[in-house]
Amino acid sequence: MTIFKKGSSFLGLLLGVAVVFFVLSLAVAAFLFFQGTNVVSSNNIDILTSGPISVRGGEEFNLLINIANNNSSDLKYSTLTIEYPSGSKTTEGDQESRFTKFLGDIKAGQMIKEDIKSVVYGEEGGQREIKITLEYRTDNSNAIFVRETSYKTSISSSPAAVELILPEKVTSGQEVSFDVNVSHNGDGTLTDVAVEAAYPPGFTFKKAIPSPSYGYNFW
Repeated sequence: MTIFKKGSSFLGLLLGVAVVFFVLSLAVAAFLFFQGTNVVSSNNIDILTSGPISVRGGEEFNLLINIANNNSSDLKYSTLTIEYPSGSKTTEGDQESRFTKFLGDIKAGQMIKEDIKSVVYGEEGGQREIKITLEYRTDNSNAIFVRETSYKTSISSSPAAVELILPEKVTSGQEVSFDVNVSHNGDGTLTDVAVEAAYPPGFTFKKAIPSPSYGYNFW
């Protein structure tokens, strides 16, 4: 009987330790779970862009941006910034090459849709990249967090074309003339058009019709 009692006490102690360990594990798991629900991760923010894979240079197109907050907490004081490459612009806002819009709070599970009218310029066949940035804050924090992506499109045709007509061969010291033809391939009117010539070494400029607007190589 004595041996049986001792064995029962040991089993009871072992069972008690197991129960305490199980309860503590549940408490820790619950703490981590409920704490984790308040954590905002940039990996849970999707910025999806939609637009044409190619555009005509100088013509307006719609850039669609969908921002989805897949976190369980809100994004606070959200701001969307779109930066255009050199020679491109937005037709909205005050700054041509940079568009900024305050979105405010984006609720947990919410999706924000923005339709931005854009224009890009460049050489035919060239690729242009538009940078998209979302800045936001979280509850009880003044830190600014960032989520970035980009949209790329190619130039199917340039609004202006330049054609250079000159002899295939010339003799050193020979006077030579050449023509520069500038044409407009798109609709509407091009404004502030300029042509700049880069002459090779040893070239001496004499005259041009019409005369240069500035110096000897800028019209």
